[in-house]
Amino acid sequence: MKNKSSFIYLMFCGLILLSTSCAYKPQLTSIPLLEKKGDFQIDGTLSPVTISASLTASYAITDHFAVQVFGDASPWSYYGQGAIGYYNHFGNGLILENYIGFGYGYSNDLFKDLPLSIDENYRMGYTQVNFGKRHNTNPFQFDYGAGIKIGYLQYNAILHSNYEWIYLNQPVKIITTPIEPNIFIRFGGKHLKFLLQANLCFFHQWNYRNKVIENSIFNMGFGISYRFSTLKNSKR
Repeated sequence: MKNKSSFIYLMFCGLILLSTSCAYKPQLTSIPLLEKKGDFQIDGTLSPVTISASLTASYAITDHFAVQVFGDASPWSYYGQGAIGYYNHFGNGLILENYIGFGYGYSNDLFKDLPLSIDENYRMGYTQVNFGKRHNTNPFQFDYGAGIKIGYLQYNAILHSNYEWIYLNQPVKIITTPIEPNIFIRFGGKHLKFLLQANLCFFHQWNYRNKVIENSIFNMGFGISYRFSTLKNSKR
């Protein structure tokens, strides 16, 4: 039992080391599960894995269309994205969402075992599909669900040292396709809830196959979520 616990601990520490100094990491974007026009939700999340903080704001502009903005920052990187989405409420709390958007980020990586550092700015177009369920049983309420995000990610990387595959300060454009499955749970009251979320990220690199950018494969965070309606006389 002790050996098993030690193995799990070492695996978790390894995931953290792989995630803290990487170009792109799985983003803890909220899965809001909006229900109706006027719903506005703000989610703030802290990640002990990537040592970062993120904020998501989601707003239902009609009974089926919504907008969403997201930002994430750490000591060595930042990322922001915006999207427009479609959502549908199937009854019994079941909700399907699809967001299409664009993101931009920057990262500076220091490699401990190699005499180099690398600056990357990157742009990404993406779509994300979410599905989940909301339980509105007073006084305790909770939401849970899952999503998958697929993107087209282009890095503009500059290496600040001589190394095998690149000359000093020579920019390189690298194109990848990230695939990010994620799960979440929120629980609490009608407006304020606690949030737990975990993401994975898998990459396919289309060019410069021998020049692999280090990307994070795992992220996990916790935070708070607050929802209210901007419309008067709302029943929810």
